[in-house]
Amino acid sequence: MFQAFNDLMQQLKKRGQRVREHTEYLEHLVAERTIKLRTVNKQKQILIRAMNQRLEEERKYIARELHDELNSNLIVMRITSDYIKKLSGSLPEKNANQIIENTETLLDLIDRTYNSARSIIHRLRPEIIDSLGLIGALQELINNTNNALPDCSINLMVIGGLDCLDDEMNMVIYRIIQESLLNIMKYSYATNVDIHLSNPCDCDENQMCLEVCDDGVGFDTNETEYGIGIISIRERAVSLNGNATIVSSIDKGCRVAVHLPVN
Repeated sequence: MFQAFNDLMQQLKKRGQRVREHTEYLEHLVAERTIKLRTVNKQKQILIRAMNQRLEEERKYIARELHDELNSNLIVMRITSDYIKKLSGSLPEKNANQIIENTETLLDLIDRTYNSARSIIHRLRPEIIDSLGLIGALQELINNTNNALPDCSINLMVIGGLDCLDDEMNMVIYRIIQESLLNIMKYSYATNVDIHLSNPCDCDENQMCLEVCDDGVGFDTNETEYGIGIISIRERAVSLNGNATIVSSIDKGCRVAVHLPVN
C-alpha cells in the first residue's frame, strides 16, 4: 500500500512539473506575442501619423497652388472683363448692350469661382488657426456649418486652456470636429449639436477630452459599417496615441468621444 502511495505521489509530482513547464512556456509565448503586437501597433501609429502629416502637407501645397495660380488668374480675368465692358461704350448701342450683358455674366461667374476657390482653400488648409488660434478657427467652422444647417443649433464649450497645444494637436482636433460636423450634415438630421473641449480631462490630468454630441437619428453601431469619416476620426486620434469612441443608437443621436495625451 505504501509503495502504491509513493508511486502515486511521484506521478503527481511529475505531472505538476509538466504543468509548470507548460505554463511557463505559455506565459513566455504570450509575453513574446504581446511584445510583437505592441511593436506592430506602434508601427501602425507611426505610419498613420506620417500619413496624416503628409496629407496635411499635400493639402497645404494644393491650397497654395490654388491661391497663387487660380486666384491670381481669376483676378486678371476680372480686370480684363471690366476693361472690355468699358470699351463697349464706344460701340453702337445694340452691340454694346450685348457685350455688357456677356461681360456681366462672365464677371458673375468669375466672382462665384473666386469665392468657391477661397472656400476650398480654407477647407484644405484652415490658416485661420494660425491667425485666430484653434478656438477662433472652430468658431468660424461652426458659423459656416450653421449657415448650411439653419435649423440646427451648434454650441461650443471649452473648459481649460488650449494655448499649450502644438500645431499638430490643433490640426488633429480641428479635423476631427470638421469630420464630425460633416457627418452630422450628411446623415444626422440633428437640431442640436454640442461640442465640448476639456483640458485636462476630469478623469486624467495628462489627457484632454473632445466630445461632439448630436440629437439626430442615430444608428446601430453593431449593424453599421463605418465609413471613411469615422475611420479618419479614429486614425487621427490613434496617430497621437489617443483613442476615439463612437456611441450611438437608433433615434438617440450620436456621441463622438476622443481622448488625446497632452504630455
